[in-house]
Amino acid sequence: MARTLSPTEVSAGTARGLLVVFVLLLLIAPLWDQLAGDVPWRVWRTFGEQPRIATLSTAMERFEDDLVAASPAARWARRPAQWSRSHLEGGNSQVAVGRQGWLFLRPGTLSLLQPTADDSPQRATVAFAKLLARQGIDLVVVPAPSKAALVPQRLAPRLAAPQQPLMGPAERVWRSALWEAGVELYDPAPDLLQRLGEGAFLKSDSHWSPAAVELVAARLAERLAPRLSSAEAAATWTRRPVEVVGRGDLRDSLGGEPGAEERVMVQQVTAPQGELWGPQPGAPVLLLGDSFSNVFSDERLGWGRGAGLAEQLAFRLQVAVDRLAIDAGGANGARQRLRARSAAGDDVLTATRVVVWQVAGREIAAGGWEVMASLEGPETVVEP
Repeated sequence: MARTLSPTEVSAGTARGLLVVFVLLLLIAPLWDQLAGDVPWRVWRTFGEQPRIATLSTAMERFEDDLVAASPAARWARRPAQWSRSHLEGGNSQVAVGRQGWLFLRPGTLSLLQPTADDSPQRATVAFAKLLARQGIDLVVVPAPSKAALVPQRLAPRLAAPQQPLMGPAERVWRSALWEAGVELYDPAPDLLQRLGEGAFLKSDSHWSPAAVELVAARLAERLAPRLSSAEAAATWTRRPVEVVGRGDLRDSLGGEPGAEERVMVQQVTAPQGELWGPQPGAPVLLLGDSFSNVFSDERLGWGRGAGLAEQLAFRLQVAVDRLAIDAGGANGARQRLRARSAAGDDVLTATRVVVWQVAGREIAAGGWEVMASLEGPETVVEP
């Protein structure tokens, strides 16, 4: 005998209560927006300014998109919803969700599996070293490892903590070419793994930790100090500990998790008068880099200022240090900025003894590195 659903009986009082709740849910978002300011009415005003050729449906779609984008209520609801969806799906195209709150930059993780896209990383690095050598300048290349290369155990439960840093095929080819050409390379990954382990990286960010920056600077200073004379000593740099609270670029890419902030202690580098360290043009040491160099220098990256790689290097060496570091500049940004300054007549390399070139290890697999023929003109391709 077939069964049918029995009717649900609701009392009049319950029905009225549910109706009130439903109406309140409909009204709460516009009321919130109205209390927050004139956002909805500003969007309404722009609705009448749509081009006359636009159809009514197109204008309505634009209006809805603008209203959602400008709504404080929508922004509040979007963040936890996006975070939940990303975790259920294991992240998004840029972020992989690991274990116990650890987040990983997906391109950096995939670079450990990818072969080299082309031979431009090898040719560009060797050519750059030769350009500097012609001016009597040493080059020290510093590949910043990806988080997955040091702490893969936080990416998936079946992965064990490595005894040695993981390395992708593209980076192996690149390192071999540098070794054959005599280009000096300092690989910080073994030091970071041995000394800091999981403490080498921020959990919610794609960059290394303050302790990692300090360790890399100390190791670099040991290499560079013998090449610098006592006459190049600068004013005495000192450090002061400062606690910084950040959200992390990877967490923000997932929409953020309410209340999930990370606290770190950075070492700000200051002059005797108390002002924060700043780049010093004409210094004997020039740091080229990307956001790994800037992460604790540029407040826009969310982790304070005055405590980045250049600052720690200046403190360790007690000499003047200049810096050209471009966030999201890839392998080309800092070198292009250096060439632009040289072409403009800036004597940026006149007193330089050593160039430290920090580059994100994930960029090696990406390829597309600019091979420079000169530091003073537009030529870009040369066979080293």
